[in-house]
Amino acid sequence: MRQSCAACAGGALTDCTACAASHPFADNVSPAGTMACEADCTPLGKYANGTAQACAACDATCTTCSGPSSAECLSCATEAHPFLHGATCVAACPEQGFYVAVRGDGQATCAACAASCLSCSGPASTDCLSCPATLTPHLDDGACVATCPDGKHLDDYSGGASTCAACHATCATCGGAGNASCLTCTPGVTFSAGACVSSCATGLYERDGSCLACDASCLTCDLSASNCTSCASTSYYHALAGTNAGSCVAQCANGTYASSVRACESCDTSCATCSGSTAADCTSCPVS
Repeated sequence: MRQSCAACAGGALTDCTACAASHPFADNVSPAGTMACEADCTPLGKYANGTAQACAACDATCTTCSGPSSAECLSCATEAHPFLHGATCVAACPEQGFYVAVRGDGQATCAACAASCLSCSGPASTDCLSCPATLTPHLDDGACVATCPDGKHLDDYSGGASTCAACHATCATCGGAGNASCLTCTPGVTFSAGACVSSCATGLYERDGSCLACDASCLTCDLSASNCTSCASTSYYHALAGTNAGSCVAQCANGTYASSVRACESCDTSCATCSGSTAADCTSCPVS
């Protein structure tokens, strides 16, 4: 007698008339009352009906199942519904929130995306293909984020998706593409009117990483707006004695003269006013 049978009418697997405790589920019961006895109905594409102590048919969409309905599949049977979504066999995985993953037994399943993704190609938070409209709406190199990180800006909406794009190489942070959209600059570069530059333009000076305007009287300046280092063609440069500071004046003061480079230079000490640097260049003398 077969070990699967508690009683039998012959020696075949299907000749059991009662099932052994180790194989409690009846299958293929004949009109004569003979049957096969199974320990597990699942490999047969059936499920164990505990009430009837018998193997019962799965839904037609299931290859294997845990119960009779189409929502109790363990694997899928048909080309029309090849993907296991939860416990249901479907024609395709939902476009949003799931991707196709293949189990070790070869069954294609609908697996959940990371919570931050709207759609995805895999399980990681960096496998996003599109992003939800709220909470994490911006796509940044496969990740959906609430805000773009430093060094990137929110790109124009394209095809309904907003993406984080790299700032210009000179920008540490930016509000858009190009060198003119910088908000802050990388080390060693100076911020000037939305751009990050290697040096400030004429008429500007650097302070705390930004280019600021010189005083209107200066052509160039340094350290402060009023500390002129050169003057416009209509002005003369007047150095402040004992300092690195200077100013631009409309005409040189008494005791100085305008040099060929439009700088106010000191007269000889014997002169009150002069046209040059020597005693012979006096144009007036001090009143004694």
